[in-house]
Amino acid sequence: MTTVTSSTPVAVRLRFGTSAAHAQLEARLDLLGPTLTRERYRRLLERLHGFHAVLEPRLDAWHARDPVLDWPARRKLGLLAADLADLHRGHPGNLPRCPDVPEVENTARALGVLYVVEGATLGGTLIAAHLRDTDVPTGALRFFSCYGDQVGRRWRRWRQATDTWVGADPARSDAVVESATETFTVLARWLAPAGVVR
Repeated sequence: MTTVTSSTPVAVRLRFGTSAAHAQLEARLDLLGPTLTRERYRRLLERLHGFHAVLEPRLDAWHARDPVLDWPARRKLGLLAADLADLHRGHPGNLPRCPDVPEVENTARALGVLYVVEGATLGGTLIAAHLRDTDVPTGALRFFSCYGDQVGRRWRRWRQATDTWVGADPARSDAVVESATETFTVLARWLAPAGVVR
């Protein structure tokens, strides 16, 4: 069993520190199960759009101050809007926006938030493959297949940037983990209406 301490690499601390919240979110959404209908998929994208619509401008402002990662190439709001258009949702400008998206006032906060939203791209390829066998239009899978065959490379780039920025500083590591944990909590609460009714 791995013992996590303040000197444990930040990627390991993130994995262990957010595992319970991550598992709870995955179980609630059940994106690889038969309950992910076209209608629930549309509701999920609407909620994700409401989250990213608030988050991405904050990440833009952070990146202008501290460009430690290639953030502009990772924006996903336009992909969500295009997917929703293919689902005949129309313009997403009137969709509700998440009121408690975490602030991104510094690099620790940004890297923690990005652990969650970039980590989602790893499972996105599986979700997109699953949805190709449903009545969801294949054109409406841009968000979950956003990086194509570059998913692994993009993830490694986030990890390298985070490892470099944190270094051996336990306070920085703590702050990144705290940010990621908060983001999982907010996202789970916000996406709950698109989850499985139990």
